[in-house]
Amino acid sequence: SKPNITMTMRIPSLMLRICGMKVVVVVLLSLLLSSVFGASPPPPSPPLPHIFVMVADDYGWANIGYHSNEMNSKEVQTPTIDSLCKQGVELDRHYAYQFCSPSRCAFLSGRNPIHVNALNVEFVANLNDTQSGYSGISLNMTLIPEKLRKVGYATHFTGKWDVGFATTAHLPINRGFDTAFGYHTHQNDYWSFDNNVCNQTADLWHDYAPAYSLLNPTTCSQQNQTGCVYEDDLFTSHVLKELDAHDPATPLFYYWAHHNVHEPLEAPLAYYNKFPFINDTNRRLYAAMTNHLDTDLSMVVDMLKQKGMWNNTLIIFLADNGGPTYLGGGANNYPLKGSKLSNWEGGIRVNAFISGGYVPENMRGTKLEQFVGMEDWYATLSHLAGVNPFDDVAQKAGLPPVDSLDLWPLLSGANQTSPRTEVHIGNGCCCCVERTVYVQGIIIPPYKLLIHAVNQSFWQGPLYPNSTVIAPSGTTDCGDEGCLFNIIDDPSEYTDLAKRHPDIAKHLRKRIAEVDKTVFNPNRGDAIAQMCATFDDKYHGFVGPFVKI
Repeated sequence: SKPNITMTMRIPSLMLRICGMKVVVVVLLSLLLSSVFGASPPPPSPPLPHIFVMVADDYGWANIGYHSNEMNSKEVQTPTIDSLCKQGVELDRHYAYQFCSPSRCAFLSGRNPIHVNALNVEFVANLNDTQSGYSGISLNMTLIPEKLRKVGYATHFTGKWDVGFATTAHLPINRGFDTAFGYHTHQNDYWSFDNNVCNQTADLWHDYAPAYSLLNPTTCSQQNQTGCVYEDDLFTSHVLKELDAHDPATPLFYYWAHHNVHEPLEAPLAYYNKFPFINDTNRRLYAAMTNHLDTDLSMVVDMLKQKGMWNNTLIIFLADNGGPTYLGGGANNYPLKGSKLSNWEGGIRVNAFISGGYVPENMRGTKLEQFVGMEDWYATLSHLAGVNPFDDVAQKAGLPPVDSLDLWPLLSGANQTSPRTEVHIGNGCCCCVERTVYVQGIIIPPYKLLIHAVNQSFWQGPLYPNSTVIAPSGTTDCGDEGCLFNIIDDPSEYTDLAKRHPDIAKHLRKRIAEVDKTVFNPNRGDAIAQMCATFDDKYHGFVGPFVKI
């Protein structure tokens, strides 16, 4: 028999008359079906990656295994670093500043050093500017750990701070890190922790106060290591302890600014004795310290794997500048020209790679030759954490905006081009009274132009330093017209092309002049008279904040 169409339509018609809208029927039916059959919940969001950053200090281009050569490969012992790079993505054109503090300021603030800090001054203050009148990063610039902590990251710092400590507000524990253990300044002794200021003042802090209980006996030195703890061993133990205590369910951001391989050249005898075949003392110490750095990283990798965190961890390995090849430095940037404290490639093109289980499988074992800058990690990490890299606090204070560009589409293989089409090369005095900051160069691939006097103008050989060549020096005056190089075809900067390509040189000079107008160089003040008294009286012989605001 035929179905009773009138009866079939009766209930829906009634519902429509009662509810007045057809859409309500759909909603009610959906709810009924969901309750009866059970609707599938939306898929969970993937966990935020753990991010572990290691910054190697003053690391020479040729002093890492994957850049070594036939003559120095025996003494460059970095098996963990080489393995991680091979499993990850080598960043062949990663650029930093020519010395320490500005590179660290760039990484943490997301700004080119010319827009945050291009100087290495430390013990100064301008009491008329309570935000930017000090060394390092302005207090109104938001640091990357602050961004990450807002979305649930646990944030930890260990090692070399070097981005300002004049006030308590500058300390890492007050700039986005949950914990902080390290030293404030450019360097200290690996055994005594002294930084040669104010008559034997130790520089080692844990969170809010000096690490009094960790001070070595006064007899400790490179010559007398009995009963002493090497500073980087102290740091490594601390890092491993924090990793071991970390809950893997919580996303982790760890920033380890390693002391190695910055001077003074000092190493535990167990490492020094591995290299008896090196007859140059500085080179031998540098090799020992490099091997120590590698060993420290291997223990971190083991701990991350032991904790079950490795598959969701991104390792970022960076050097803060090229190796120091001047007297006492011990490094080698072969085949690149120049050294730390110069804007030749040997001073600013640095060792860098990413690794870890979070690196996409399609990118493992690759080398990227696209250009990236130290400041670009800020936007990249913000992207991975799902936060906006825009710095509204700095904008309200009238400070330079974030320069950082998101590298993740490049690093993940989503595209083949870098968002960075220019590298702006700043120049400022490392450690002197004169504090002029200006743009000394620019890279617009494949060309690089440098103007005015460029220091450390020499090339090292494949085995350096050695007994026949001891710390050559020299300056090349590129003048106002500039020295022009094709750094893709001529990475060692042998051939100046300025006269051969005057139009290209002119275009790059114009861009330098344009960028130079944006330089941020506040008056950071002068030495504070009561500083040494503060170190002695308030901190009992330790370096610490010396201005109260």
